[in-house]
Amino acid sequence: MATLQNPGPTRPTSAKAGLTIVDPRKITGKHAKAARSAHRKSAHKGSDTQQKQHHQQQANGKSVNQAATTTTTTKPRICRGRVGNLESNVPQAWWKHVFADEFYLKTDGDVVEDPDVTRSEVDMLESYPYVAAILRRGSESAASAAITDDKSTPAAPVRVLDLCCGQGRHLLELARRYPRLHLHGHDQSQYLIELARDRSAAMGVADRCTFTVGDCRTVPAAPDSYDLVLIMGNSFGYFSSTASDLQVLREAHRVSRLGAYLVVDLADGRYMKQNYSPRSWEWIDDDTFVCRERQLAKDGKALVSREVVTDVNKGVIRDQFYAERLYERDEMEMLLEMALYTPAREKHERTTPPSARSSAAPTPVLPLHTISIGGNAVGGLAAASSSVNAAGTSPPTAPEIMTAAKDLSKRQEDLGMMGQRLLVLGVKDRATDPDYPAWVSPPVQHVQLPQPASAAMSVPTNQLANLDLNESSTEENESTSTLGSSASTSDHEDDLAAPDSGVYLHDRLAPSQAMALHLQLHLTTGAFPSPVPPPEIPHLIVLMGDPSLACIGKLNDTWNAEDLATREKLYDVLRPLWNETKGQLRIFERHSKLLAELGAVASHPHLRDNVFVFNLCDEGFRNDALQELHVPALLELLQLPYSGAGPLSLGFCYDKGLVNSTARALGVPTPRESYYLGNSLAAHVPPTELGAAALDRHVRADGVTYPAFVKPMRGDNSLGITVRSLVHDAAELHTYVCDLYHQHLGDVIVQEYLSGPEFSVGVIGNPDSGLHFLPVLQVDYSAIEQRHLVPILGFESKWDPTSPYWNDIQFLRAKLPDSVLRLVFARCAVLFERLGCRDYARFDFRADAPLPTWCTATRAAAGAAADGDQPVEKYLNAAEAEALASRIKLLEVNPNPGWCWDGKLAHMARIEGKSYADLVMMILHVGWDRVRRQAPPAAPVVDEIDA
Repeated sequence: MATLQNPGPTRPTSAKAGLTIVDPRKITGKHAKAARSAHRKSAHKGSDTQQKQHHQQQANGKSVNQAATTTTTTKPRICRGRVGNLESNVPQAWWKHVFADEFYLKTDGDVVEDPDVTRSEVDMLESYPYVAAILRRGSESAASAAITDDKSTPAAPVRVLDLCCGQGRHLLELARRYPRLHLHGHDQSQYLIELARDRSAAMGVADRCTFTVGDCRTVPAAPDSYDLVLIMGNSFGYFSSTASDLQVLREAHRVSRLGAYLVVDLADGRYMKQNYSPRSWEWIDDDTFVCRERQLAKDGKALVSREVVTDVNKGVIRDQFYAERLYERDEMEMLLEMALYTPAREKHERTTPPSARSSAAPTPVLPLHTISIGGNAVGGLAAASSSVNAAGTSPPTAPEIMTAAKDLSKRQEDLGMMGQRLLVLGVKDRATDPDYPAWVSPPVQHVQLPQPASAAMSVPTNQLANLDLNESSTEENESTSTLGSSASTSDHEDDLAAPDSGVYLHDRLAPSQAMALHLQLHLTTGAFPSPVPPPEIPHLIVLMGDPSLACIGKLNDTWNAEDLATREKLYDVLRPLWNETKGQLRIFERHSKLLAELGAVASHPHLRDNVFVFNLCDEGFRNDALQELHVPALLELLQLPYSGAGPLSLGFCYDKGLVNSTARALGVPTPRESYYLGNSLAAHVPPTELGAAALDRHVRADGVTYPAFVKPMRGDNSLGITVRSLVHDAAELHTYVCDLYHQHLGDVIVQEYLSGPEFSVGVIGNPDSGLHFLPVLQVDYSAIEQRHLVPILGFESKWDPTSPYWNDIQFLRAKLPDSVLRLVFARCAVLFERLGCRDYARFDFRADAPLPTWCTATRAAAGAAADGDQPVEKYLNAAEAEALASRIKLLEVNPNPGWCWDGKLAHMARIEGKSYADLVMMILHVGWDRVRRQAPPAAPVVDEIDA
C-alpha cells in the first residue's frame, strides 16, 4: 500500500458547514474568555461521553482494546482455497505479476540463480559450431576485427539480443567470456531489468550491456541489428495463442541480420504432457515452501500451474496462476518456418554435431539428431563418448534435449517445466520469401512496412489499360490485373447426371409455405453438367481483400502464406478462361485505389452492361469485417452487377442474435440462448463490474444451463470462438465473458452446448430459379475427441496450422435419411430467402445430443461406402423424421461463405464429383444468370475497347 506523507499543518474544516475551525486557545480580544470557557465545556462533555462508552464496553464483557480490535479492517484473503479448474483462474498477462518482484527468484532460484546451471547452458550454446563462430567474433582482438575486407570501413560489432532476458543471467555470462560482444537484454519485468543493470554494473560490463523494458513482440531496435537472438530459460510460450507466440519469432526475424541465428530454449512439450506432476511441493528456504498444482489446458496445448507460497511465520503470502504453451519440436520448427527462419537441422542437413566445450580429447562426430544434450560439469552436455558403442557408431537417442537444470540443481526437488527442455535453432538465410512477401508481417509501431513489389502488367493491346484508373493515387506500378472482353465459350452441354449429386429445389419458397415444413420439393439430379463450362461473362472483375493492409481476425492479424496460395489457386482457375492480356480479367485488391478503379469502370460507355464483379472481398473494405457490407453497397451505388449477397443481408447475418431470433420466428430450431450486451451501457453493466453470480442468474433466467457455449454476438473468422467458449460453471462463464469484453467483444451469446454431430449445408442458386443443395457434410471430430479436446470448429481450426484443430478435423458425407434432409433443406430455403442471400450460402447446424449410429457418419462407414458397401437407409415416417430434424439446431448462416479451394463448399463439390473449378463456375453461372434476368437489354459486346 502507498504511504501517505505528512503534508504539514493543515486547517481542519467543519464537516457540516464547511467553515474553518479555529483553535479557541489562540483567540484574543473581547471574545477570548467566552471561547475558552466553551472549549472547556466541550472537552468535559467529550470526556464524559468517553467514560460512558468505557463503562458500556465493560458491561458487555469487552475491554477498550478489544472493542478497538473489532473495528480494524480485515486484510484481504490471499489464498483462493480449493480450485477445480485452474485455467479459468489464470489472469490475462499473468507474467506481469509473476515476474514483478523477488518471488520468482525464490521459487525458481535453484535453476535461475544457480551460476553452474547458467554456465552449463552457455556451454551448450557454444557446442553448436555455427553459434560458436558468431560468439568467437566477440572475443577477437581489436586489430583483427576493426577493419573489413576493403581495409577502410570499420566492421560492424557483433550484437546479441537476449529476448525475455529476465535478470540477464545468460547475457552477463556471455559478457564475462566475450569482451567485445555488444549485448542487449529485453524483458517486460521492470524489477528483473533493474536487477540486471545492477549486476552488470557490479561486474564492470555495463558499457557493453544494454537492458530495456517492454513487450517481447516489440523490440526497440532497427531492422537487421543482431547477429544472434536468444530466447532462453523457458521464456517462450507465455501467450494464450500461437499467433502471439509467432509474433515474437517474427519480431526476432525483423531485428536479425541476414545469416543470424535464433536459439529458442523451451519446455519439451511432448515430455511435459506425459510427465507433469499434478501436485508437488518443495522448500525454497528454511522458512518458506511452495505447493504447486498443475493441469493440462482444455485444448491440451498448455500446462496450467498454480503456486501457493507459504511462510511458516506469516502463512500464505502468494497464490498465483499461470499457463505456458507446450510445443513439440516439429511444431516449433513449423513456427520458425512461418516466421521466415530455416530450422538449423534442415539448414545443416542434421549432420552438424554439438561438441562440448572442454579441454578433453575430441569425441567422435555424431549426427545432430542423435545427440542427447544433458548437464555435466564440463559443459552441460551428455558425454558423447557414452553414446558411442564399441564399434564406434552412435545408437539412436533423443533429439537435442537439455537437462542441465535437472542434473545440476542443488535442491533436487520440483523442477517443473525447467527439468527437461528443447533447444530449437533457426537461421535467417533469406531476407524475404518469394512466396511469402515481407509486407504480410504484422505492423510494428516503430517500423514502416515496406510496400508490396510491383506486379502490374503493361500490355499495349490491353484496351482497358488506357482507362485512367489512377487519378486519385500517386502510387505507381501497383499490383493490378486487367479487364477486357469475353473469351469465346462453348454452348451449354446437355445436363449430365453427376455422381453423388445433391438436391435441386426449383420451387420458389414463400416464408409462409416453408413454416409448414411440408413442402412438395421438386428434386432432380445433375443440375449442372460436369465439367461446368464457364458463363458467357464478357468482362470479369475479381474483387478481393487488400493484402497490403493488416486483417484483424486472421492468424496474427495479417496475411499468411496459405492465404496467398489460396488466391493463386483461384486465379489458376480464372486465367485460362478470361484473358488478362486482352483485358477480359482484372483483379482489384488495392483498396486505396478501389473507388477510382470501380468508378472508371462504371463510367465507361461499353462496360456497364457487360461487366460482372466477382465479389470475394469477405474481409470487408480495408479488411474491416464491420465494413464487409460496404463493398456491395459501393457496387450498388455505381450500378455494377456483382455476385453474392447484398449489403442488407450481410449486415443482418453479421449479427448472430438477429439471425437466431428470425430463425425461431420462422419455426427453425435454434439452441436455447441468452444475450448479454456488455457493450451497451443502457442494457447491461460491463461484465467486469458484474459478479459471476449475477451473470449466472441472467443466463439461467433465459433457460440456459451448463455446460454452455459462449461466442461473440457479432464477428467473423470464428473470432472469439475457442475451446474456452465451452463453460461448465458460473466462474468459467464470467471469466470468459470478461476476457471477450477486454478484446472489445462485449456483446455475447450464451447458448446451450450442442454435443451432437455438426452438419454444414451448402446452397448454390436463387429462389426464383432454383436452389441446388450440395451434399451435406458432417464434421468428423473423432481424432479431436481421442485427444480429449473440445469438439468445436473455432479460431484455431481456421488459422493455426500447428493446432490439432487444423490438422485432425475431417469432413464426411452426412448419413441423414432423405426424409430428414428434406426438412433441413426446407428450413435452409426459407432462411435463404428471408435473410436475402443470393447465389450461394452455407448453413451450419448441430444436433443437441448424439444421434443414433445408423444416421451418424464415421470414417469406417465412409471407407466401406467407398468400397461399394452402401448402408441400408432406415425408413422414418413423417412424425419420426420431424422429431429427428427438430434436434438439429441452427448454429450460423453464412452468406458469401468461404470460397477457398480447401473450404467446406469445395469439399461438398468434390463429394458431388465436381472440381474446384466447377464450383467456381457454378457460382459465377447463377450470379450472372440472375443479373441477366433482372437487367435491361445489354449493349452490344465489344471484344476490344478503344481508349
